[in-house]
Amino acid sequence: MLGICIAFLFFGYLKLYTATTFIVVLALLLYIEYKNKLRFMYRFYRTYLVLLIPFYLGCMVIKKQSLLIFNENASLKLHLAYLPIEAYFYFLGMLLMAVYLFELFKSKMVKVDG
Repeated sequence: MLGICIAFLFFGYLKLYTATTFIVVLALLLYIEYKNKLRFMYRFYRTYLVLLIPFYLGCMVIKKQSLLIFNENASLKLHLAYLPIEAYFYFLGMLLMAVYLFELFKSKMVKVDG
């Protein structure tokens, strides 16, 4: 996953949406995989794959109503099922941060409770 982020950064560093998305995801993955002591990534990837279905359906409904518009000049113009590839990684970054914070607070509560 780190290699994919680096590759997309290499090819899209001039695009604002691409660069910010992949820098954030790369930083989160590096921190969580190598600096963090909590181990939960196997559960995260399963959760991500399951939640991609409602994410895709929600984005399609919103896009059909013309409420969701992506700036083609700020992305790589690489679409996966009518959504830019950056949207899937942006979702990965948001979900990763949420799961990390949940696991962090859960571990803190275990330490407090004994």
